[in-house]
Amino acid sequence: MGVDAHDSTEQPFLFVPQFPDLPMEEVYPREAPRGGAVIARSHQGGGRTVFIPWNIGATFWQVLAGDHGKLIANCVDWALGKRRDVEIEGRGVVDLALRQGDGTTVLLINNLTNPMMMKGPIREVFPIGPLTVSLAVAQGKTPDQVRLGSTGENLDFEVADGRVRVKLAELATLDAIQVDWR
Repeated sequence: MGVDAHDSTEQPFLFVPQFPDLPMEEVYPREAPRGGAVIARSHQGGGRTVFIPWNIGATFWQVLAGDHGKLIANCVDWALGKRRDVEIEGRGVVDLALRQGDGTTVLLINNLTNPMMMKGPIREVFPIGPLTVSLAVAQGKTPDQVRLGSTGENLDFEVADGRVRVKLAELATLDAIQVDWR
């Protein structure tokens, strides 16, 4: 299934043809890896492209293999070419949406952590936390105040290494962090 890639690309992973997974004495590759399974390219204009010539999304959806999720995330990070504007530390699965205005940035955080999260509606809420949220500070901006959207409460924050960091003790379902800039 691998594809032949142009000489100007990198192929960090080659396609390994299928082989039996049982019985144990038959679990070994029959053919050598061939063709790109992941193809990466840096463009002269500064952009980056990652091509995965197999349906990694469907495979991840079906088997939820952590390695596939990590490969997707690593491809996105490499193609981005910089540190992410938003990072969250803590346990759980969240969905993020970032909205930026003239003097305000709002980060919506939706807690998806649930045994049924991939299979339909949430039947029970599983709160997560503590979470540490880190937002990139745009050049020339300084955070004035940081508020929690659900309560309007001012949150303690610190600024270091060009990022504003905020701690959330708990997230039940959906909340927002609003950063006002000066």
